[in-house]
Amino acid sequence: MAEHLELGVEGGNLAAKYLESKGYTILDRNWRWRKAEVDLFVRGENKLILVEVKTRSRSLEQEEDLISENKALLLQSALEAYMKEKNISLEARIDLIKIEMPNKLKHFKAAVQASFE
Repeated sequence: MAEHLELGVEGGNLAAKYLESKGYTILDRNWRWRKAEVDLFVRGENKLILVEVKTRSRSLEQEEDLISENKALLLQSALEAYMKEKNISLEARIDLIKIEMPNKLKHFKAAVQASFE
């Protein structure tokens, strides 16, 4: 496996462990829809939460640069599709977990402001 893919897998595992330690329940990992691959879907705080995980070997980006506007729209569409497919009617949000290896993790709740109609 390529080094950047291994880093992504490791980051996904760290994010899942972190979320579980905070009382979240992992519903799905690496869920695919159209061009999107959603890192994690979790349930917590009586909400459905799509979690985008960004793992880096060093700090390069500011948090606001980690999810582009196009990526945000794609994640929002994926969240809506997941809710429809799984028949989920909870309040939902999109979070970001930024991991700088080896051990710095930041959780940004509602990192993408989703608008549902």
